[in-house]
Amino acid sequence: MGFFQRLSTLIKANFNEMLSRAENPELILNQALEDMRKQMIEAKQRLAGDFLGGGAEMLLTEMNDAELLRLVALDLNAAIKES
Repeated sequence: MGFFQRLSTLIKANFNEMLSRAENPELILNQALEDMRKQMIEAKQRLAGDFLGGGAEMLLTEMNDAELLRLVALDLNAAIKES
């Protein structure tokens, strides 16, 4: 193993060790949850625009998950009766 390859390996090892020490699992999980919340709000806003037009955006973003599922759930019995 050449000098520069050994030096490169040493630098990589030290850099990875510094990253490992800096990582805080609780902070990483909190950030992941925050990102998911933002994605859910954006998805609800797109759903509001697609289904109800611009005026209902606030209504959908304020709904909890159960209310939202009831709104978009398919009623198969009603669909069969209409066709």
